[in-house]
Order: sequence, then structure tokens, then C-alpha cells
Amino acid sequence: MIGQETLDRVRRDANIVEVVSESVKLQKRGRSHVGLCPFHKEKTPSFHVNPERGFYHCFGCHASGDAIKFLQETEGLEFIEAVRQLAERLGIDVIETATDAERRQQGDARRRQQELYEIGNHAATFFERMLREHPLKDVAEKELARRALVPTTPTDAVADALQAFRVGYAPYGWDELVKYLREAGLSISAAEKVGLLSARKSGSGYYDRFRHRLMFAVLDGQGRVIAFSGRALDEPAAERLQALGYEPSTSSEPAHTPPTAAVRHCTRALGIIL
Repeated sequence: MIGQETLDRVRRDANIVEVVSESVKLQKRGRSHVGLCPFHKEKTPSFHVNPERGFYHCFGCHASGDAIKFLQETEGLEFIEAVRQLAERLGIDVIETATDAERRQQGDARRRQQELYEIGNHAATFFERMLREHPLKDVAEKELARRALVPTTPTDAVADALQAFRVGYAPYGWDELVKYLREAGLSISAAEKVGLLSARKSGSGYYDRFRHRLMFAVLDGQGRVIAFSGRALDEPAAERLQALGYEPSTSSEPAHTPPTAAVRHCTRALGIIL
């Protein structure tokens, strides 16, 4: 448990406008700051942030709360995790009233959470490298061109955006990411938990959930990968696939599989968005 004195200080010192502005574009309007609500789709801003009260409220969906609640809702954090994150930003020492057993449990939870963040980062690194090196990278590059996401220089706005969202390519094969994570010494079962891999229905082992996809990473305010978005790409010619050692897909799987929710455990860290 975190002491009440620490909670009161975090609530008092947290700048809710700065916290909300990390994920919502706000404009000052009178005493409030207004923007599009992050909790429901809208075209006219109805999301208000009041810095004097340290409070946000949406007049459309009626979501409301303080800086702690906002981090919980937007980053999928438990209450204690959100308090810790804000305290770290503010340089506030967290005073705990937990027992030794509770502290060990919290430490284990943080280690499991960090493992999931590490898997997300390694997966993003792998997808980025595949976009640079894989023999089918041109199919992904064609999709980027269709979206007008081709940089003219290594440092222009498009190049910055591709780097910021860690855009990459999930290769055609069934277990390319599985092999990469194994070689990196990471937990395959944890990668399955966050939705990057699936267990084979027949026999043992795992296969990649994302195959032949243009990949976009979703990052939190601290730059950690918390989700992925995958865009289906055009099917390469069968002759080309066979020349590369791939069997042409015969799956009846649709181009976009249904969304998988973010992990909802005390170690929640990484989810899937398709």
C-alpha cells in the first residue's frame, strides 16, 4: 500500500494538463483546456480539463477523473502503478505501508510487467529490421507509398513519423518472430500472453500471429511499446514465394482478424490492435 501522505502529494502536485496533453491535443478556452475525448469518437471537442481543480470531464461520454484516473484509463494501469508513474515524474519518494509479503508480490508484478515491455520492444526491433532487410519488404514499401509515407530525406517529417511509430514489416513465414524471440532468450509463453504468438492447435510449438503485415507500434508516454497495429498486405505471386522457400497461403483467415484486447492483469503492458 502507498501511504496517504504520498497519495495526497501526487494528487496535489500532478499537472493534469501536462499529463493529458501527452495523448490529447488541448486548446485553452477560458479556465479550461478543451480537446477531443480519448474515450469515445467525436468530431466536436467535448473533453474539458480544469487545471485549477486537477480534474477532467467529457460532456459527451461523461468520463471524468484526476491525473491518476487518466493514466489508469489511457495506459491500462492499476491504481498503484499510475501513482508510482506520476510520483517518479514529480520526483516524489513513494512511502509505502505494505508488508514484506505485499512488497515481494508487487516486485514480482513489476518484473513480469517489465518482461512484457521488453518483449514488445524486441518485437518492434525485429519488425523494423525486416522492413529494411526482408526480400518481400517491397510489398510493405508499396503500401507505405500508397499512404504517402515515403520520406524524401532521412530526416524529413515522414522519416520522423516512421521512426516515431516504429513502422516495420511482419514477414510472411509462420515462425520468424518465434525464432527471433527464442534466440534473444525471451519467454515464448509471455509473448503468447500479449498476443504476438499463438500455440499450434496440433502438436507443440507456436506460430506468429502477425504474418505479412505492415506493422505500427503503439507507444506510451514513456516510449514503451504497449500495442501493435497490423495492416494486411497484397499477396505476393506464388512463384516468388516458392523461390524464397515459402508455401503460398491457403488459409481462409480474413484480411483483418478481430481485435484482441490488451492484457488485463496486474502486469498489463502489451495488447493487439488490428
